[in-house]
Amino acid sequence: MYEWIEINPSLGGAGTKITAFSDPGSSTERRRSNRSGHFTANRFAFHFSFYGIDYNQITVCVNGFIVMGFTENGEFRNYHLPGGYGPSPMFAPFWDDLCLINDAGIYKYYDSQNHRFIIEYFKMRNGYNRSSLETFEVIFYDPVFYPTSMGQGMVKFQYQDFNNVDIGQEDTVLRMAISALSELKIIRIL
Repeated sequence: MYEWIEINPSLGGAGTKITAFSDPGSSTERRRSNRSGHFTANRFAFHFSFYGIDYNQITVCVNGFIVMGFTENGEFRNYHLPGGYGPSPMFAPFWDDLCLINDAGIYKYYDSQNHRFIIEYFKMRNGYNRSSLETFEVIFYDPVFYPTSMGQGMVKFQYQDFNNVDIGQEDTVLRMAISALSELKIIRIL
């Protein structure tokens, strides 16, 4: 079910802007993807199981993906999943060359009442044309309160503004993945 959870404080949300990012993009050249301004580590308030491994930390990348644990790989070139490009294990709600210009931002919020951790990418710009707006969010549900039959953590991708989105997830050893080209508003991964 599509139910946008607004966490951007400028729109009335209770989230916090992740200020560690610094990727204004470049209209004349492709950027290096492993700079420190492309990713930041964040702790979960709960343990999250993904392909049988428990995590309590994620790395959020400006290029539209989230890695379970820590990585310094901010690869912006999307590739089929599973694949050799990019880090793993990862969730890729919008893996592309994204940049932060004008009022764009990435926000986080732990909703303790509903036991979920939310990352919102707000008005990101595509690095190719610097004008296509991309607003989407990733919701991680606490497995203690949202159990699944396989014991995995549940994740939901939701899209408010998007253009030609490639989405997916892959495991730690590049053997299993879910990947799709979507024109939907919501993708739920169990």
